[in-house]
Amino acid sequence: MNWSDVSFVKIFETTAWKILHEIHSAGKEMDRIVEVFKAGEKMGIYPCNRYSRKILRVLKKKHPELFSKIVVAFDGSDNLNFMEGLNVRKLDDIHKFDIDKLLVTSSKFPSDQKADVTAVGVPPEKMFVTSLFREELSQYGPEEVMDGISRVLSILSDHKSRVVYMLTWFSLLLLEKEILSVFESPVDFDYSPKGEVSYSGMTLSNIESKECQYGLALEIYRTEKVFPEQGDTVFDIGAYRGDTAAFFRKYIGESGNVYAFEPDDVNFRFLLENIKSNCMNNVVPVKKAILEGRKRCSLIATPRSGSFLYVLKDEVDTESVTEIDAITIDGFVQIENIEKVDFIKSDIEGCEMEMFEGAVETIKSFRPKLAIAIYHSIFDIINIPLLINSINPGYEIYIRHYVPVEPWEIILYARNRKD
Repeated sequence: MNWSDVSFVKIFETTAWKILHEIHSAGKEMDRIVEVFKAGEKMGIYPCNRYSRKILRVLKKKHPELFSKIVVAFDGSDNLNFMEGLNVRKLDDIHKFDIDKLLVTSSKFPSDQKADVTAVGVPPEKMFVTSLFREELSQYGPEEVMDGISRVLSILSDHKSRVVYMLTWFSLLLLEKEILSVFESPVDFDYSPKGEVSYSGMTLSNIESKECQYGLALEIYRTEKVFPEQGDTVFDIGAYRGDTAAFFRKYIGESGNVYAFEPDDVNFRFLLENIKSNCMNNVVPVKKAILEGRKRCSLIATPRSGSFLYVLKDEVDTESVTEIDAITIDGFVQIENIEKVDFIKSDIEGCEMEMFEGAVETIKSFRPKLAIAIYHSIFDIINIPLLINSINPGYEIYIRHYVPVEPWEIILYARNRKD
């Protein structure tokens, strides 16, 4: 049966159109946030995520009189003191401040953040809850979004990928993460709070991220159709502390190579330690960010699993910001005289589009297998598959979804079509 004839597609299209029109009719989310700030005098924001930073930068640049209304920022981490010039306090301290309205933000699904705030006694009327995905969606008309979704569906290579893609959009449009529970993948996994992880005869240290531990146990960067093989040369972009390098080394053997790119100082130090302690002699650590142009960029470190990359054109404050070197994939291949690239994995906090813009020649020349995180923004979910297809129309493209600690791990896989 042709996938376009399946009734589920019709249900999806009807529901998506309706919700997208509702979002569009409500106006741009950032404009709604501005109106909330105009109505209050003493404002707070929770938590300190990348969406909160985006909102604060917009207010600081375009509405400084509203930015000055923010009394304090709150977060659940003990490691943050300042964000965009604001003092950061524990959420438990919220009752020490006489706040008119608390802006509750989420990069994905806001239910957890709303529950945190409710748990400390903040009533619903004192909250304004907003999602980065909803903010991004509100910038585009329903026709444009649906056109992008339809184009992606048309290039996916199997029915499972199309169902995964549509259910992902259902969850986004409804802001309902429980829809994604159907993708929960059972695996023998015991979280190690100390970050000590045993994997394939190796012992990795300081892998503190629960998501990374789960991802390693599940081996999310391989699927039934796209996987690393003996002798592969792998670009591991966003290597964190060596967990994915260990995964690739297991499958490529001694005859392959892994170039592990990690720009963050702390992560890179632990990456070096794990490479040395596990004798991963064919893993080459590279302390650079992979971005669209060879340049310096700003890295905002966070106490969570990743670090946020912002190129210099973005406005960032100086706290927790480190200037780092960046290079393109094409540039690195040329400078290092890399003879082949068989597999590219990337999870770099939403910078994947820029990465691909600097990898066109490498992809056209070597047609490597791909495993790419596409869950950081609405733009990624639509634009990355379309960009990959435009660079190499010969790719078979698959999408799979994993539910680790947070229900949001969407990976695009690609391999060159068999002749």
